Amino acid sequence: MKNLVDGQEVLLFGIGFLDGKVVSVSPTIDVQTADVYPAFFQFDQDGKETEASRCRRLGVAEGECGPGPEWEPWEIVATTPEEIIARRRAHDLVNLEALISNVLAQLETGHVEFAKTHTKLALEIVNQMRHCP
Repeated sequence: MKNLVDGQEVLLFGIGFLDGKVVSVSPTIDVQTADVYPAFFQFDQDGKETEASRCRRLGVAEGECGPGPEWEPWEIVATTPEEIIARRRAHDLVNLEALISNVLAQLETGHVEFAKTHTKLALEIVNQMRHCP
């Protein structure tokens, strides 16, 4: 994370992915997003969201976070366009694999309508992957 510069695009991972842009790199890495979550995150030099940033995002005092993925800190997981594409593809493949396994299990138990729904989701992922560079 030491090579980050102001204006660099990064990919964050927490409860899914967020696209961000580095706005400052000293002493913390400050990232602004335009997505659903608050537009400002702070990360340490290892790319993990700081405790203060996480608590501010969650609206709780430090040390009051509960269990579950929504309470976990976000991470900077990719810092180049190539890494961003690769991360998203890997994530899509994992989701696709899980959906296909679920479809097969539902078909084996006779839950055809449920299997159809998950098949449609799998096809959406395949279509998204086709349109990515």
